[in-house]
Amino acid sequence: IDIPECETWLWCNDGAENRDFGKFPTYTNINKYVSSAAHLEGKKIVSCEEGTNLGAVFNMTMERMKVTCDQSNLSGVTHSVLCGFNYSPIEAPFPGWVRYGMYLNDQNTWWPYFKLFAAYKTRLSVILQETEAFADIAILHPLADMWTIHGPQRDPFPRLRYPEYQYRVWEGIHKNGNGCDYISESVMQQSAMGNGWMKYKNRTYNTIMLLEVETMMPATADALLQFVKKGGKVIFVGKEPCKSSGLRDYKKNDKKVAQAVAAMKRANPSQVFTVKAPADDMIDWFGNIQKQCDIRPYMKIDRPVTYISQIRHQADGKDIFFVSNCSTDDRYKIQATFPESKGKPFLWDLETGERYHYPAASGNTLTIDLPPAHTQLIVFDTKSEGLDYPALPVEKPGKELSPWHLRMEHINGTTQERAIQSLLDLSTDEQTRSFAGYLTYEKKLEGDISSFNWLDLGKVFGVSEVSLNGENLGCRWYGRHLYRIPEHSAKADEKILRIKITTTLGNYFKSNPENKVGYGWTRNQTWQPVGMLGPVKLL
Repeated sequence: IDIPECETWLWCNDGAENRDFGKFPTYTNINKYVSSAAHLEGKKIVSCEEGTNLGAVFNMTMERMKVTCDQSNLSGVTHSVLCGFNYSPIEAPFPGWVRYGMYLNDQNTWWPYFKLFAAYKTRLSVILQETEAFADIAILHPLADMWTIHGPQRDPFPRLRYPEYQYRVWEGIHKNGNGCDYISESVMQQSAMGNGWMKYKNRTYNTIMLLEVETMMPATADALLQFVKKGGKVIFVGKEPCKSSGLRDYKKNDKKVAQAVAAMKRANPSQVFTVKAPADDMIDWFGNIQKQCDIRPYMKIDRPVTYISQIRHQADGKDIFFVSNCSTDDRYKIQATFPESKGKPFLWDLETGERYHYPAASGNTLTIDLPPAHTQLIVFDTKSEGLDYPALPVEKPGKELSPWHLRMEHINGTTQERAIQSLLDLSTDEQTRSFAGYLTYEKKLEGDISSFNWLDLGKVFGVSEVSLNGENLGCRWYGRHLYRIPEHSAKADEKILRIKITTTLGNYFKSNPENKVGYGWTRNQTWQPVGMLGPVKLL
């Protein structure tokens, strides 16, 4: 109870790399309940068992791990407990003792890069733990009605839901630029009602949304009435309350509930709304509610999309926004206006700790560029200290690079070398399908490339490292594998480009029934894409 904990699973029984995180998020239904309860009680640490899975053992990439954990943070998590590190005795044959999870282990090929993920996650966790989560909308689920219809359900995996969409409403709210908490009837009864707000301890809401709630205690109905009389906004979704919970004096109490709802409409009809229940598109549904009920977002997004979501935190006069793109394939650019935020916008780099003036800002309107699997921490601050953000590549056709010399260092100790005219997914070739280890793509760059400042690797399955003339240009472990080319290297007479890709282990184990542990976990997984698919371009 001191440290409430929820759970995030990576549902991917087929092990598919291109899993649609937007339509099938990784947080469980209980996450938003747990974080809301923590917010209501003023707790800063919301713990989470994170990354549990049965279908991606040995095929978990760092990119998928990042997107999974980003979605936890969007649901309110501030402290991650990763699942898991596999302790094994030295004499246990490779890959050692294995339990389900992400195979966080020093025998994993990408383990040397894990510190990059840990640094990113640590910075974000500290920010979220040291600040106050913000919400302007309170949501009441029809728990009494659900118990009447279905009986109590086990979270985080309820077999039955009422209504069916009940756990997805908060997603539509956040993807449209508002924030919310789930509340209970007892919270409403204990809250203070003021000038257009309901306050419970340190939480304040200007709107209460009830999801097909028919049954409530008379005291809850009375609290709602007081909220409306004080100028608060109430939205009934699908149904209006008309019954009381329990059998004792139920006729008298049913009447009290119905009378309170009627009194709300008489007292302040412009603040009481009844709207249709959502169908499939939760984003469009809540966007229409914003217009119909005059709900003003604190982050006004020009084009809400399934894959972009956000949370807002506050501290010491700063407005802090964590914005995430959970698509691992598509890049999105949105324009967002922050009407309530004061000060100048800054971009805080969660990988390096650097703080930059926001690169594409016009007052409080920002052009937010989110490549696949990318996030941004946007901070509005009255202080002006910050670095100038480095210029990004011009988005126009560049110079595509081919052919390549490929060196393949397999974890089984074998090495192959081959010349390839064009890049390909190694898992599509029977001869290379079982590869796991380290790929080095090498090419001599001919001619003058001084007009190019960037190298874009295109689509990469794995962790990439790049060197030019022996100079290390860095490492990319998710999203866009984009590297800045030093001017002196671009002007060198001889230019040798080397790109190292570190793969996952899964395809090797899937093709190796003799390894009972590895094969046992991967035999039902699909073959995973491997290598650098490109196109590789100079920009």
